[in-house]
Amino acid sequence: MKALLLVAAVVLGACASDGPPVARARGADDIPIVLAHGLSGFRSVSGVDYFFRVPSHLRDLGFTVYVTHVPPWASVATRAEHLSRQIDMALLRSKATHVHVIAHSMGGLDSRFAISRLGAGSRIASLTTVGTPHRGTVLADDYDRVALRPIHPIQDVAADFWIWNLGGIKIHSDTMGAVRSLSETNAEKFNQEMLDDPRVRYYSFAGRTLAHPGTGECDDGVLPNPAEIDYAPPELLGSALLLAGNPRNPAANDGLVSVKSAKWGVFMGCLPADHLEEVGQPVQLASLPGRWDHKAFYAWWAQELTSGKARGYGVKAP
Repeated sequence: MKALLLVAAVVLGACASDGPPVARARGADDIPIVLAHGLSGFRSVSGVDYFFRVPSHLRDLGFTVYVTHVPPWASVATRAEHLSRQIDMALLRSKATHVHVIAHSMGGLDSRFAISRLGAGSRIASLTTVGTPHRGTVLADDYDRVALRPIHPIQDVAADFWIWNLGGIKIHSDTMGAVRSLSETNAEKFNQEMLDDPRVRYYSFAGRTLAHPGTGECDDGVLPNPAEIDYAPPELLGSALLLAGNPRNPAANDGLVSVKSAKWGVFMGCLPADHLEEVGQPVQLASLPGRWDHKAFYAWWAQELTSGKARGYGVKAP
């Protein structure tokens, strides 16, 4: 078991300069992989995937992959309805009975709502969340406090214009509904109402940036905490510092979500990546030395899920 964990740790900390991952075949169950995006997300714009180059990479390795697209700026309840319907379509097309959902950020909350409230638990074998604010993010609470009510409709119209011109789902945006769905204020009630379905296996990964080593906060994961560190990009530096709090004892976070908030179900461990890098954004066109390889991570985890190996994680030996 220790050898397996060490191999997994190498994969989690793999650098893009290490070369492409070894090709992997599909597992015995051949359950499709469904990718679910986060806030302000999309399926693909001008050939750029939200999960950057992940769908094609997984398909090249032999996995069956579906990418969902829900209203980018809407409440979890609204987004979950679209997600549930698209999971049904994936099942119809693949003729499978279940799917493995891998969700980034808000997509994890959408998935949990679909499972607990919309009956999707009968069709989802597992849910893996990456950088999902299960306990909310204080950034949403802060924005809700400072955002002036008169500008809310303007935000919605601006979001509509942007999304519709990108080919997104044409429903009226609800920017504050989306923000409040991500707040710490909403999280406690959400978690009390969205109970886990015993038929579904829940896994989670957290990201850490700001050169935080994750000591302590990442040590309770199934996998060893990678030695690699990540430096926050300019666009996330301010929010990462805010979430870190006390500079003498900073809280580990990915720039938008704390490690503590990202833990749900079987906590697999931390990724040396910021919130955007968790899905390969900003666009990672070049293989830069020291860059965490997001494609290798998704390929490895897809294989763990479809091979059935993931079922053993979190199970205590008798």
